[in-house]
Amino acid sequence: MESDLGLCARTVGDKVRMSNTSPASGFWNYVGECLRLLYWIYMKPYTFARWLRDIHPELAPTSNPFDKRDEFIINPRLRRYAEQVWWLTTVTPTLVVLLIAPVYILVSGESFRWLVSFSFLFGWLIAGFVQFGKNRNKFLSALAALLGGFLAFQFLSGVALGVAYGVAYGVAFGVAGGVAFGVAG
Repeated sequence: MESDLGLCARTVGDKVRMSNTSPASGFWNYVGECLRLLYWIYMKPYTFARWLRDIHPELAPTSNPFDKRDEFIINPRLRRYAEQVWWLTTVTPTLVVLLIAPVYILVSGESFRWLVSFSFLFGWLIAGFVQFGKNRNKFLSALAALLGGFLAFQFLSGVALGVAYGVAYGVAFGVAGGVAFGVAG
């Protein structure tokens, strides 16, 4: 709930606290929460597991929060965690490429294949939408990506071929990874 003064009510436990937040500070708080989540995943797995149990008793570090989509309405912390998982899954590979590519260019002296990398990342994003979307039909999406790659190989030029292969492999590996982690969790 928001008033004319820009005060936002935030429920913490059983208490409602008023805070003066702006959209920019809310964004940076969200980014901070995502970074904390990454830190806990890799550096403090027991803290992460305990935090997940606080959100939902059945959540484990390897479980997919989107499997509990029906509970998002009654558990806003679960919904927020699922949103953060989605953002981290889709944005982190792009940021890693943008940070690692200049270092690769400086160290190796070779040019970086930006087109192939970003076409792979584009396919990764498509797979993220397919994996965490409401109507996910992974097999058909992967088949369409592979068919698109095959047709590009047969009929298009080298640049289009690189883009098509990047998108096809990004979708295929993204969906395959989602299925593998979904089955394992």
